[in-house]
Amino acid sequence: MVKKDLLMNRIRRSLITTLAATSLLLCTTLALPSGADAASTTNQILLNDHWTGKATIEYGWGTGSDIYLVGDWDGNGQDSLAIRRQNVYHIRNKLSGGVAERTVSYGRPADSVLVGDWDGDGKDTIAVRRGNQYFINDSMVSGPASRTLSYGKATDKVFVGDWDGNGSDSFAVRRNNTYYIRNSISSGVANRVLAYGRADDETLVGDWNGDGTDTLGVVRRPKPVTPSPTPPMVYGTLRAGQEAEFVVKGTYTRKEIARAPKLELWITSSSSIRDRWPWAIPGTAGLQGEILHFPANRYSSMMSKLDKWEGYTPGKNPNSMNYTRNLVASDHGNVYVYVATPWRQQFARNYGIRILSGDFTRY
Repeated sequence: MVKKDLLMNRIRRSLITTLAATSLLLCTTLALPSGADAASTTNQILLNDHWTGKATIEYGWGTGSDIYLVGDWDGNGQDSLAIRRQNVYHIRNKLSGGVAERTVSYGRPADSVLVGDWDGDGKDTIAVRRGNQYFINDSMVSGPASRTLSYGKATDKVFVGDWDGNGSDSFAVRRNNTYYIRNSISSGVANRVLAYGRADDETLVGDWNGDGTDTLGVVRRPKPVTPSPTPPMVYGTLRAGQEAEFVVKGTYTRKEIARAPKLELWITSSSSIRDRWPWAIPGTAGLQGEILHFPANRYSSMMSKLDKWEGYTPGKNPNSMNYTRNLVASDHGNVYVYVATPWRQQFARNYGIRILSGDFTRY
């Protein structure tokens, strides 16, 4: 029966801890409960003990940036809250506002705080971590630590659980995806070493099957997809086989033929057939070109090179340039196209010819 009672206490504690943490997070942003003073500096606690959409326990306790801890401080099988201010802990055994039933000074303001039942007596107390040292308080009173131990490294992440099901909590430290689990509150080597998950997983601790023993779980979040940078579409002398191909040749990983339906190709030339100037101009005939996909580590430098080749300077007055780099829709997605500036568009229409196919290589 003792084992069963401890197990039920642990289950209740885990449930209320989750609900309390969620409610405490939300209470700073949700509207205050009816009757609460909107100008009050008291934090509102909203707890849910029936898995419903409405808080079943509401009260005000604590202020501002208080840090809240959850534990069964008196061993009655029910969790309640404690407030941490610097290194002072204000403990209340009831889920209601009011003065703290116990105030404890312990540790230093910069210490990390852990909550657990370190001696298996059914009561939660605190421990503080300083580097790889742990200062255990078994009786939740001010004064020196009941026990002090060293475990792991200062850079380890630490977790609390009842790893062997004996009714008392102890520490496990994580290093990348390796966990070093100690079954007693004492210094020494790990009782169990386990590689689990990936180095970038988030760790969860719980008794997932109700056998009284805590084990590990991990949360693996989808990696954010980094969108590919917008590729350029070249349509004139930079295309394959044309006289300026050397500017981009060998710099891209792949290319594809594409068409921009809202642009069209105009060409002006002098008496020399080699002196041909292609102009992309808004229109309905369509513009054909080659989309160049640069590797990520060369994308910025190649776009700068193309800007320089086309005489384009971001932010510069278009009337002093021949082209601007515009984001344009193509049949293969959005691309950058060097489009003639307004004065060059007029020049091309006055002195050039429109290529109905939109394909410079067929001119």
